[in-house]
Amino acid sequence: MPELQDIFNQVHLEAMSPAQAKAFNMIRHCRTSLLGYPAEVCTECGFVDVSYNSCRNRHCPKCQHAVQEDWVEAQMTKLLPVGYFHVVFTLPQALNTPVFQNQKLLYSILMQAARRSLNWLKIVNSSAQRSE
Repeated sequence: MPELQDIFNQVHLEAMSPAQAKAFNMIRHCRTSLLGYPAEVCTECGFVDVSYNSCRNRHCPKCQHAVQEDWVEAQMTKLLPVGYFHVVFTLPQALNTPVFQNQKLLYSILMQAARRSLNWLKIVNSSAQRSE
């Protein structure tokens, strides 16, 4: 089963912010000799045990899987006993570069549009229920 690191080592993405490029490269180099390593040598047989350093990037699935699971579990205890919906809003791929260059402004606009869309859907849904 290929890992994210394997995929990252086969591709090179162009339009990345500096933070994204840093995370991308940290994940590519996680647990490889590029990040250094301590080595232990057996005094009896001379066997060398190398343990490559991890990147400790919060986006790295190798480093943060257990931490992420603990965080999700902690968040689950904070949920209210009501139904939740997962809603995804996407942008056309052609907007990737402008969004990367103006993240604060464009994500703010996206959140406003998402809020308005959800409010509109709530109004339409409640009107439909009343007419039934």
